[in-house]
Amino acid sequence: MRTKTVADPFLNQRAIRRHFNEKKSPPLRHDNESSPVTLAMKTGGILVGIEHEFFLFHSNGEAPSYDTADAVFQRLFELLGGEFIASSTGHIYGLEYQTEFGSLSLKHEASTHILEIAFPPVQNPAAFCCLYDGVFFALNEAISLVGLHVVAGGMIAQLPRLSFPSVARDDLPRIKRRNIWRDLQDTGDPLFVVDFPATICSTQVNLSVPDGVLIPRLARYYAMEYLTPLLFSTSEIRRPIVAHCARLLRYDACMPGAFRIIPEQISPATETYTLGMRDYSAIVPKGAFVEFRAGCSQHSSSRILDLAVLKLLQHVFAMRDFPITPRSPAKLFKEVCRTGSPPEEFFEDIEILETCLSDLPHEWRECAEGFLKFRQEFRPRKA
Repeated sequence: MRTKTVADPFLNQRAIRRHFNEKKSPPLRHDNESSPVTLAMKTGGILVGIEHEFFLFHSNGEAPSYDTADAVFQRLFELLGGEFIASSTGHIYGLEYQTEFGSLSLKHEASTHILEIAFPPVQNPAAFCCLYDGVFFALNEAISLVGLHVVAGGMIAQLPRLSFPSVARDDLPRIKRRNIWRDLQDTGDPLFVVDFPATICSTQVNLSVPDGVLIPRLARYYAMEYLTPLLFSTSEIRRPIVAHCARLLRYDACMPGAFRIIPEQISPATETYTLGMRDYSAIVPKGAFVEFRAGCSQHSSSRILDLAVLKLLQHVFAMRDFPITPRSPAKLFKEVCRTGSPPEEFFEDIEILETCLSDLPHEWRECAEGFLKFRQEFRPRKA
């Protein structure tokens, strides 16, 4: 159920953009008009959407109460306008408002101490930065009024004190309830925790690649997916185990066999993607979009853009016919999560992605050049 609305939801957004002296981003430019991939990325082609989750805590480590969470959304409504999304508990579940690029929503994920911002799909980095700066300017004011602060990272070790589920389980759609709020049995793994979705945060990238394009090439998308935990982990831990990307390993600890969804052999058949474990796939076909879900929550807009660039480069690679070293995507992915050490394929793969730069739109190409500096800065980690 949705509640309050305002006459002009853009009014306060304009004031926020003036604060940052932001202007509407320029249209895309395409320098390599002959490339088939570039042609597909023209206006009306590839869009990039971001879903960004992060933790919110009081300074004493407690999660926000229902009333505190409501107060945050009330202040956001005053600053941004829009419509509340309410749950059957009578508390506010989220807020959705319109921007010049489309609808943007903020809502709880799994508990009151996790907030997700779903940005509308955009065509270039400048548009995303405009949205990111505007919503975080408002959010920082709203959470400071109630004594909350953002805690960066992809995972917390345990559920926080006074953790509150954000919505009643019956409010969740059936399939989401079945996948997330399941009765988990203690596996004895050091990373096991009850209600583990309330201990992890991700930054997910969506590209407007339809299933018909994605699924026949899915093996090539998965081939370099290990780069995500290798370069973008924010959940490195030293206890109770040593792990470079503990967030992704927690899936396996709580749901044994979860890494089978980074398959050894990937079927091109659409029927492979059925309800159930699909919700925990690293790459999820969603009709008109593909969702990349392996990324830990990132600390800044620049790191989110770096992650988006990786996904765009993976898409360009998947559309090309480059040969690559034979590999097991599942083995590479899990080993990188454990050790953080680059596999033998790493430098070759980065060089291949560098050759894909020319097929990116100009604005994304500039971001990609910064991202590829990882090749020079990366140092292997010891387990």
